[in-house]
Amino acid sequence: FRSWINAIAGNNPSNEVLYLNIDKEQVDILNFNNGKICFYNSFSFSNPDELVYFAALVAQQLQLQPKDINLVVSGDFEETDTNAARLSEFFGSVERSYLNVLHFPLEISANQLPALAALSLCVSSEED
Repeated sequence: FRSWINAIAGNNPSNEVLYLNIDKEQVDILNFNNGKICFYNSFSFSNPDELVYFAALVAQQLQLQPKDINLVVSGDFEETDTNAARLSEFFGSVERSYLNVLHFPLEISANQLPALAALSLCVSSEED
């Protein structure tokens, strides 16, 4: 997920944003402070309430109020799914990430890109 982190870092990330990348039942949460990584960790979750819990826990650790935080989400996420609905109840705003790291076919949406990029890392590590 280094490419995901680098792509966010290269787009002037805000201190009041938590970046989430959801892959089925795992979420990576990232935050920057003054352009440097302040927080990064992965959590396993099994329902939307657990996803909210981990995002709120990170906000608490960063001493940020959930209603003041914007979430930018990539991966297995649609703005109309239950994860989005539940996150929206607790956080200032929840939006899908539209970061373009690469040019890709129209059939692939931008929020699916981090998971696809990780696949290439898996292949390259098997070749070593």
